[in-house]
Amino acid sequence: MLLSVCIITKNEASTIESCLKSVQDIASEIIILDAFSTDNTVAIAKKYTNLIYQKAWKNDFSLARNFTISKASGEWILIIDADERLVYDQQFLPNLKTTSAKAFSIVRKEIYRQHHDLKLVQFPVHIIRLFKRSTNAKFQYPIHERLDDFFERENIPVLIQQHCYLKHFISAEISFVNSKQQKYLTQINTYLQAHPDNEWLRYQKIKTLKYFKNTTETFKSIAAFQPTNKKILVATKVILSQLFHESGNTEKAITALKSIPNYTSYTITNMLLGDFYFSLKKYRTALKYYLKLKTSVKASDFDNAMYIACYCEKADKVYKIASVLYSCKYYFLCILYLDSHKKHLQADSLLLYAFIFMQKNDKKKALAFVRKAREKDAKWKKPKTLETTLQ
Repeated sequence: MLLSVCIITKNEASTIESCLKSVQDIASEIIILDAFSTDNTVAIAKKYTNLIYQKAWKNDFSLARNFTISKASGEWILIIDADERLVYDQQFLPNLKTTSAKAFSIVRKEIYRQHHDLKLVQFPVHIIRLFKRSTNAKFQYPIHERLDDFFERENIPVLIQQHCYLKHFISAEISFVNSKQQKYLTQINTYLQAHPDNEWLRYQKIKTLKYFKNTTETFKSIAAFQPTNKKILVATKVILSQLFHESGNTEKAITALKSIPNYTSYTITNMLLGDFYFSLKKYRTALKYYLKLKTSVKASDFDNAMYIACYCEKADKVYKIASVLYSCKYYFLCILYLDSHKKHLQADSLLLYAFIFMQKNDKKKALAFVRKAREKDAKWKKPKTLETTLQ
């Protein structure tokens, strides 16, 4: 038996079928631990597997994950959530049969709509979700559970899987997300009372405080935090830089990022430095950092793939570089650049065409590109408003 897929569920009827469909053709078995769902989660799951267990929820994600692992029989174990989908190529299973690796981190593309303008956004992070059963891997932490500590402690190398990725759809219901984050924060605080020096959950607390825009408390928590783990250090400095930028002190934001050892080695720091310099209208400096952005998981390795944006989507890099050209009023170069990257044009890049033709007073062409942008992202408010203006 090659691959066991393990899932934990509670009231996931709206998403579980898409998740199960994404793995049904590659899974040797699918194991589900359900926390007594009151919707149709179990009924839907039964169409795909009979390996369904039910246990009361104990406020411990690691406990639940490790239970599913204990029931697995496959050589490899894949962990997936009900609101995720696995996308894989034809080499995925053959790679598992021949690789000498024992554990893989998988790129997870976080997909959501910005609350203020409904723009569709996705960015890639990485998470250890695929490993050999023979490693006896166990998740750690009741909240924000992970395997990183286990593989580091056991000195088992982790590679980034090249033949699959996860799509993670984050709910657009702000009240649901807020409620979820508040529960997480409560659990984090409970854990930290007993383990006050734990770096992983101290970082998660900082991240959650920032989510709730508790700026004063976030600054205070960062000031008292001196992480030794490289990835946690980078992630914390990133949050600090974002806080400075949001507070109107972009120069301090830049200084915070440049205090990270080897800061130009990481996609997230290059991306933010580009964005910060762009906001200061220092376009040439912004371009310098945008050109450094890595656009493929193949250009990353596990040790240098940070917890925030392990690489930049090619379409995002194209937009950022084109924005510099547009802002410098190099309109002809901007069009040439966008024309040469037609496979990677998102709605925002298409709007740049529209803005250029508006500068040229060609409303007909501008409107055509606005409508193309709307085709790419129908819910985004900006092209919808612009279309009304141009009509």
